[in-house]
Amino acid sequence: MAQIQQAASRVLREPEVLARVGLGHTRLWELERAGQFPRRFKISDHGRACGWLEHEVERYIAQRVEQSRAGASSPCSPTRRGRRAA
Repeated sequence: MAQIQQAASRVLREPEVLARVGLGHTRLWELERAGQFPRRFKISDHGRACGWLEHEVERYIAQRVEQSRAGASSPCSPTRRGRRAA
């Protein structure tokens, strides 16, 4: 059995993960499949419930902040919802 890195870590369900990372369901799934986001795991053997370990999600967020501030990705630009670009 795999050892859990942090015994005090909570299990987060999908709505909370989406709220924390600010991504949509499809993008989260794409990142997970590409190995760029922590993998979910089954909470129960006899159900469909899945979740993520809180410390893994928090580590992902911290890494994204570091990469963004280090200039590894393009900077965020403000968007104007509902208006077309001129």
